[in-house]
Amino acid sequence: MFSVLRSLSRRRWLTGAHSFLAGGAVAQAQSGSPATRPHCYSAYDREWTWPVPLDAERRRELPAYSTRQYFLDQAASVRPALRFQPGRHDIGGWQRELRAELSKRLALDMQTKSPLSARVLSVEKFPGCRVEKIVYQSEPGVSVPSLLYLPDKLRAPERTLIHCHGHGSGPDHPLYSYKLEFVKRGYVVFAPEVRDFGQRAFGKPGGMACDRTYKLAALLGKNIAGLRLWDFLRAIDYLETRPEVDRRRIACGGLSLGGELAMLLAALDERIRASFISGFLSTYDALMFQKNNCICYTIPGIMALCRMSDIAGLIAPRPVVIQTGTRDNPVPTAGAQQAFRELQEIYRAARAADNAVIDIFEGVHEFHGDVTFAEFDRWLKPASPKKQDSNG
Repeated sequence: MFSVLRSLSRRRWLTGAHSFLAGGAVAQAQSGSPATRPHCYSAYDREWTWPVPLDAERRRELPAYSTRQYFLDQAASVRPALRFQPGRHDIGGWQRELRAELSKRLALDMQTKSPLSARVLSVEKFPGCRVEKIVYQSEPGVSVPSLLYLPDKLRAPERTLIHCHGHGSGPDHPLYSYKLEFVKRGYVVFAPEVRDFGQRAFGKPGGMACDRTYKLAALLGKNIAGLRLWDFLRAIDYLETRPEVDRRRIACGGLSLGGELAMLLAALDERIRASFISGFLSTYDALMFQKNNCICYTIPGIMALCRMSDIAGLIAPRPVVIQTGTRDNPVPTAGAQQAFRELQEIYRAARAADNAVIDIFEGVHEFHGDVTFAEFDRWLKPASPKKQDSNG
């Protein structure tokens, strides 16, 4: 593993830092025309088409049957056992029960903690920040390559963002360059590489093999979302060892698959004090039955347990921003708005209605920072300038 890391070119692992130096790279990635703006999957721009209808002769031979309609009917008939119901559930007891059941669905009880054995492999200095290349161990034999961005004039301990990237070539994909905007705003940013992407890809660096990884995990009774989440739960453990990090102001966030990881991380670990979920929160019907989204979003039996809004509801009363673009094709805004209405019920029950915010912006499947930056400034106030500058 370490030999692979050592052989990486400086340009590849520090792509994000070079984007930081470019100044306008983040704005360009977010404001480019639809033709030039980066996408996770070009296939997301095509509607999912079901199998063509049978011809007349086959219809006479076979009873009427539609695979699509079968699953739509099944989904419509599901009654989640732990769906939150205002007035019926005690919010605290409901959250404890759902957290325990969700952890089982993610097979987190099958994971084994190991010593972090964290190593700083190198440090690079750039105008505005320095970047540490780090490897830590999340479970026996599993090393997690990560980047730690430390802004200049750091007033430690400082608020910290755990950045969860999504599908693509890894954390250096242009869709995820927005993390550098947090660095510019004084955040410490920790960016672990998600399992099965980038240097950790199944098969070859930069490739994606979500289906195969999912199948292999399932054969072992595990779940791909749970395996990835485990690495990020251990990331919090690592950050708590760093003097630059204020453990009372650790946040997380991500786009697309990164949004799923951020939602699960904040839902299951209360050390996360604020979060943003971009281009992910929806209903399972809108996300998976109406769209052909990735198998990564499949947690076995989840619809019989709860709605996606219930998972996000485990974050309450801690603050969360939901982002949805009006032209987001893989995660349409209608599903996001419905899920947010359900989420609001949970936050009202937690007496924290103002802590759940939705940002409906004119855009596609992308990060949109205006509301998130403002809300994070409200919830995670910057360190006082009177504190000692750790950079001397």
